[in-house]
Amino acid sequence: MKIASAMARDCIKLVCVRHGESAWNKDNKFCGWIDVPLSETGEKEAVRAANAIKSEPDLIFDKVYTSLLKRANRTADVIVKRCCSGDRQNKQPQIIKDWRLNERHYGGLTGLNKAEMAEKHGKEQVQIWRRSFDVPPPPMTPDHPYYSEISEISLCQLKFIGCLELLVRLQMTIHCSMMFPRGAFRIGNH
Repeated sequence: MKIASAMARDCIKLVCVRHGESAWNKDNKFCGWIDVPLSETGEKEAVRAANAIKSEPDLIFDKVYTSLLKRANRTADVIVKRCCSGDRQNKQPQIIKDWRLNERHYGGLTGLNKAEMAEKHGKEQVQIWRRSFDVPPPPMTPDHPYYSEISEISLCQLKFIGCLELLVRLQMTIHCSMMFPRGAFRIGNH
């Protein structure tokens, strides 16, 4: 019994939370890397997520990883303020912001209304762009109204945008390199 409780105490727990509804989610627009805030509903969703996390006994946060996007940062801030203060936790967690945690880039669809794009290109094509693992959305060209806002991120980083397959690869790099640094664990008979 003592061994089991010591193992449970020493286990790492990973808590994953998606940001609350953004202003563009509410307007049914393709959002991706555009830095829009949470909607009023999104703020309430962040509070509900924080309350759900706070109801879990013995969760103590050492680090909080978030994207560079304000909607994700605001969600993380709400959770940290509600869950990492008072008698539950003596020390504030380290907040780590990384562009590799940004959500997928919607390319040329960024800022456009999803329903209007379904009318123009067909519902099936829009679903392929949104949900296909290996088919990226149309590229964002320099004449796109949000190009300059997004192109502030270096070209090296922009090569990872597009389809979900690239997003998964990108997410794995941050999970492996930051959350589980070299030597943190081994798999197999090494």
